[in-house]
Amino acid sequence: MVLVVTPSGPDLVPAFNTSGGDVAQRHDEGWPDELEEEFSEDFQRAVTVLGYLYTFFIPLLIVLGLVGNGLSFVTFLFTRLKVRASSFYLGTLALSDFGYLFLMAFVWLDKQGVKMLNKRGMCQGILYLSSAFSFWSVWLTVTFTAERCFAVQCPLWRLQLGTRCRARVTVGATAAASLLLNAYLLLLTDVIVEEDGASACHHRPEFEQ
Repeated sequence: MVLVVTPSGPDLVPAFNTSGGDVAQRHDEGWPDELEEEFSEDFQRAVTVLGYLYTFFIPLLIVLGLVGNGLSFVTFLFTRLKVRASSFYLGTLALSDFGYLFLMAFVWLDKQGVKMLNKRGMCQGILYLSSAFSFWSVWLTVTFTAERCFAVQCPLWRLQLGTRCRARVTVGATAAASLLLNAYLLLLTDVIVEEDGASACHHRPEFEQ
């Protein structure tokens, strides 16, 4: 089993190698014919189910995530809750998740035949931004958790240190780090023409180990 590499990193659904080589290898290892046939049927059935889930369930998750994170962004940053430092963390976390899901919609459309990732610029851009949004989301969660822990352990200091201004500085620092630390993806990926003439967004062959 190998993972499909997409502009978002490993794809949401694994790609399985069902070629005859795997079957021959299992046969050479002494697998009984009945067990081999049963395994092959179950395997193909599982692949079919995963295909249906990817086609219908993933877009549902994307739509629900976009709506939910959009509402959270507006609620935390454009209502009375915006005066709290914790609301600023949660609002930017909703923004980062919204951006990641929005880019995942392009990946899903590409898998359905609407080719968007086989164009130079789109390939690198979507890969870079999706990785940056994912990185940012993780570290926003870490900083928000640390802020809440600090507020509980040191409630008196929170009035001076746990301000909205400091939250903006922290969020800005994590955003800058996300953009800088993932910039290497702009150099390592490109639109590669396969042997059959089809183009796909992959890492450059010269960087393969």
